[in-house]
Amino acid sequence: MSESDDLEQRGMTAAGLNRLTVRLSRTLLAEGAVLAFGHDWRSEGVMDAICGSAIDSFGTPGTEVEAPLILNLIPWPDSARTTEDVLLRLEGILAVEEAGLPEDVSELGAEVALNPDLHRYLRSRGLSHLRRQLTTRCRARICIGGREHGYSGRYPGVFEEALFAVQQDQPTFVVGLLGGITERLGRAMLRNAPMPPGFGAAAFSPAEDGAPPLADIYDTWRRGTASSEHPEDCRIDPRTAWEFVRGVGAERLRHNGLTEAENVRLLETTLMEEAILLILRGLRRIKETVVRDQPLQ
Repeated sequence: MSESDDLEQRGMTAAGLNRLTVRLSRTLLAEGAVLAFGHDWRSEGVMDAICGSAIDSFGTPGTEVEAPLILNLIPWPDSARTTEDVLLRLEGILAVEEAGLPEDVSELGAEVALNPDLHRYLRSRGLSHLRRQLTTRCRARICIGGREHGYSGRYPGVFEEALFAVQQDQPTFVVGLLGGITERLGRAMLRNAPMPPGFGAAAFSPAEDGAPPLADIYDTWRRGTASSEHPEDCRIDPRTAWEFVRGVGAERLRHNGLTEAENVRLLETTLMEEAILLILRGLRRIKETVVRDQPLQ
């Protein structure tokens, strides 16, 4: 089933998905949050709408801010498609940065022109590297929807983002409203659901153009590169990754400020407003705990 089919079964279109993203983003910005996204930004897309809502709420603060309200990381080898005049107009609202490659393979980027297998390997490593940066730079993660098939990289993107987040005990909100890999992820965490058939299988199958499986390419290039800061990112092991998130359990997921019952409701609700309210409830509780635990100066 494609992502669009899953959305249609839930009475949601791609446009509806964008509206949900904008609605949630606007609400979080109003709460004082700074947002981070890990994909390309282009005019007339959902990021444009998110920036527009930020301008409606905050105006254009220019350089007189500690950090822009929205950070957009772009995966290697993509470059920002945003023109300089647009970035200037959005100064203080949006920062667009290229995530680059992990240090152990950064010098290989110049060799990809004549080696498509290397390009696939570096693209996948670059996606993992971007998701690592999101984990480092964010204080909480919100997972919604996400492809189960047709993705780039080792694992479905939202799954890998959630994997890195829960490994660091980062508050993670698993919203089942749009189905996708997020719903499966939530059922693994909260209901001990086993790995679904075919999860991660794409990496072990030849590409449509006859190129070798991505897992084989990983094995080849891992042997020829220096040690990585995150050696687990240099291999594809869907079963081990799935068993880790399956072992997270409801108690550990409560780092997000929600009770087990509230996390179950966040996974199961079909109401956009209820999902947003639950996320806000968890974030507010986290903030209250941090303030309460700060020592007096």
